[in-house]
Amino acid sequence: MNRKNKMLLWCVALFGAMTLVGCSDSGDSADQPGKPGSTEFALTTFHPNYGKYLEKVIFEGSGFDMNSIKVYFNQRPAAVIGVTDDGSKFYALAPRLPGDDCVISVVQGEDSLTYDEHFAYTASTTVTTVTGSGYSGLKMGPLAEAELSPYYACADKSGNLFVCSRNNGDNGGSGDHSLLRIDLNVGEVSMIHQGTIGNVPACHPETQIVTIPTETYVGSFVELNPLEMWAPRFRNFTWDPTSTPPSYGWKHCMVVNPTDGMIYTRFYFGHLVRINPQTYESEHLMTTGQWDTYGMCFRKAEPNVLYFTGWGTHRLYKLDMNLPKEQWEAVPINGGTGTAGHRDGELDEALFSNPAMIFCDGDDNMYVADYGNHCIRRVTPENQVETVLGVPGQAGWVDGTQEVAKFNGPRGVAIDDDGNVYVCDWKNARIRKLSIN
Repeated sequence: MNRKNKMLLWCVALFGAMTLVGCSDSGDSADQPGKPGSTEFALTTFHPNYGKYLEKVIFEGSGFDMNSIKVYFNQRPAAVIGVTDDGSKFYALAPRLPGDDCVISVVQGEDSLTYDEHFAYTASTTVTTVTGSGYSGLKMGPLAEAELSPYYACADKSGNLFVCSRNNGDNGGSGDHSLLRIDLNVGEVSMIHQGTIGNVPACHPETQIVTIPTETYVGSFVELNPLEMWAPRFRNFTWDPTSTPPSYGWKHCMVVNPTDGMIYTRFYFGHLVRINPQTYESEHLMTTGQWDTYGMCFRKAEPNVLYFTGWGTHRLYKLDMNLPKEQWEAVPINGGTGTAGHRDGELDEALFSNPAMIFCDGDDNMYVADYGNHCIRRVTPENQVETVLGVPGQAGWVDGTQEVAKFNGPRGVAIDDDGNVYVCDWKNARIRKLSIN
């Protein structure tokens, strides 16, 4: 074979080898659709297409990448647990309270796709009695034996409920008021301080320090520090020297703003006050109308927007502190003209009857102890109002499902990190627990 033919043969062999390598590389990529950019991102189906909170749902398609994939049930994020090696399947857990009929959308990088089929959410809410005998006494000890008159409460991150127990003639009590701690891990009720009238407490999300307003004098409140085993410290915030203080110390609730870490309280006379938890210095922010407020809260999605209740006005109010201060206004946000009633639906049409404590959970649902209606109401992030438990207008003590459960004058609500809702069922002299599945 001459030199020219040998060179030609060698070039053909080299080109063939390169072609084989190129085909091999391309084939490997096609065999690994889970590899980012190797297979088209697409959706096919998922199952099951119905279930409850934390239901394991398997999603099928192609091109799924664990490092970038996100899934939403009606725009509420779900926890993605894993993706198969070939990128054709992943599974996630259904989030809490996304709505009865859920549109499933999957986002990966800059791409967003939606399944044609919907997920039917089958929520189940039940109520049980945690403690209390139905007698408005005061007896410490195991949950099954304790007696109390729970008015208001808050929960910390360690499994404790801090309860303001208030006995008076309206619930058959003797007038003995106390501050209590319920250790849910141990199952025991213990005394923090006897003889103190406490109102709606607040737990700081970072320090876990509990503050409880009192009515003794204008700046009075009780501080419970977990580093001191919640020994009661009686504090007094200094009044803003540029403002005239209210005539009496009738402040009925406190709340911590997670945005600035400050404590907010409101007096019956309408004074809205911000308190520095480190120095106890206060600032009089504004004066609203004159009414009792037994609940205040903030939503994560709306920083510096304060929600609070009007006891005798039967209203929920909203104050947007992001606006210039001269534009601040306590705006009623539910329906009616200040008369009591019961109506679910759009918030701007909903009716309440003496709404007491209000508390926001981790998903921005606001729970309201609707005292006059003997119900627990929920305001969703989409501002839809629904009766979670209780028969409107019917007082009673019945545990069980949404269809049968009854309350009698509920005043307080507290929510733990697991989303369990605890209700101070005052006239029943019991702490009740709402479990949402």
